Amino acid sequence: MKGIFPAIIHHVSKTVPVRSEYGPDLPWNRLFALLEHGSIDVLAGAYLSAERQTKFELSHPVQEDEVTVFIRAGMKAKPDGLDGLIGLRGRAPYGVHLGEDNNKFAADNLVIDSQSLDDIAGDLEMLTDGRFDYILMSRSYGKKAVSTFGFDGQIEDVPWTAARRSVHFIFSKESPCVTLLPEFNAVIDEQLQAGFLDEFQTGFDTAGGFKNTAPSADTVAE
Repeated sequence: MKGIFPAIIHHVSKTVPVRSEYGPDLPWNRLFALLEHGSIDVLAGAYLSAERQTKFELSHPVQEDEVTVFIRAGMKAKPDGLDGLIGLRGRAPYGVHLGEDNNKFAADNLVIDSQSLDDIAGDLEMLTDGRFDYILMSRSYGKKAVSTFGFDGQIEDVPWTAARRSVHFIFSKESPCVTLLPEFNAVIDEQLQAGFLDEFQTGFDTAGGFKNTAPSADTVAE
């Protein structure tokens, strides 16, 4: 696994210390099912939601991520807000949350297919082909995917932000590892205050993130 969150959990596991093992690359919704039943212990990086707070134990927030809109670069009438998406067809990964008011607006006014991000390259290709008009997803994840799969100049992100979401490690309530959460949080808080996680973020951005590898949905979130 590559990305900010796997790097963080590897560092924290040495500090706590515990031995960490990375599981197989699986579809996003299946990972949550395995997490709920305790078949995996921790999911490395997912957005906060009320449902997840009920089903799982969440770490303190590690970073804040922007949810935004990706469109074809040659789009004539570029949307300048969520209301500009009315009448267009979009896609969004499972679990994308825009906040209570914006979620209601989207449900009442927008046509959005909920999908996993297991074939982001295919989704980006369908966007360029005009099979749908936009994708709602993490700005950091989307920009790296666009670059990785060769869609620079064809797909762009809009300058405005649809939502800001905190990103957390998600612990299974059925896992014995959940007892480590207070200590895990203490290490994260210490590293945040020391600027260590900012260094991770800067290094990740400078290195190009997912360069030469396909991005995995769990490295930044859905």
